[in-house]
Amino acid sequence: MDNRPPSPIDALVISGKLSSEALSRARRISTDAAEPIEPILTRLGLVSERDLADAFAKSLDLPAADLAASTDPALLPRFSASFLRQFQVLPLAHCAEGLAVAMANPLDEYAANALALAADCKVPRQVATETDIGAALDRLLQPAAPPKEVRDGAAAGTDLERLHDLASDAPVIRLVNQILARAVDTRASDIHIEPAADRLIVRNRIDSVMREVEAPPQHLREAVVSRVKIMARLNIAERRLPQDGRMSASVRGTEIDFRVSTVPTVHGESVVIRVLDRDQVALDFDTLGFAADALDILRPILAMPNGILLV
Repeated sequence: MDNRPPSPIDALVISGKLSSEALSRARRISTDAAEPIEPILTRLGLVSERDLADAFAKSLDLPAADLAASTDPALLPRFSASFLRQFQVLPLAHCAEGLAVAMANPLDEYAANALALAADCKVPRQVATETDIGAALDRLLQPAAPPKEVRDGAAAGTDLERLHDLASDAPVIRLVNQILARAVDTRASDIHIEPAADRLIVRNRIDSVMREVEAPPQHLREAVVSRVKIMARLNIAERRLPQDGRMSASVRGTEIDFRVSTVPTVHGESVVIRVLDRDQVALDFDTLGFAADALDILRPILAMPNGILLV
């Protein structure tokens, strides 16, 4: 008789947190995108980050990380900030077994081995949500505030935690996924998310024409923007400067790339998302609509090793 505990995925199904239909859908996308299934479950809003973390902790017999109490900021300069953000890992503190680390996906052997190599010791794993690790990295990696801003630090920290919590809610995740899926389905080239005084405006650029589409409720605008920034690995604590990033997501089983740009405005942050659907790119002159005689002129020119074409 097998007395081994169920896998994290099986535990989610047994507990009723994940339906068999949703699991089948996530597995198809995981196979098509060659990506682990765990981040797909949370990205699609099929399970919450907290439920996934609990399943990891119980199935793998790992402790839940207390990021506020056990993180040693002095450890972070030893590791690449981009690596920590990309793989959602956080060094916590030295312990008897080595260097304790918090991981959003403790099954990620590549990230764990890279940390062990950099730390030159074993790295016993603890579990935390991707949102909590992202918030901790934002807090620990941002520059120290000038003296006149220190008094606002506590309020800013509370607001940052609130945004992370909102952005990790399943309804917000589904809203953002719907915005991305709708743009891909309508073959939009860009998504514009623009805050106004009394509402959030979402417009898709389709065949060079900006078309307004149904937008999330006004009270969710900060959560929606924060969710996009988290997906693009941007700093959600920074709302006064422009930021640029990129992300990918599985839409209808196809991996789509997105370029993300945020700009502060009077009413909040404006977000522009460039949709890069590789399957829709046709690198063929014949599909561009040139006349045959024009192509006969252009092809020799474009074959030249240098020069300039004036239009």
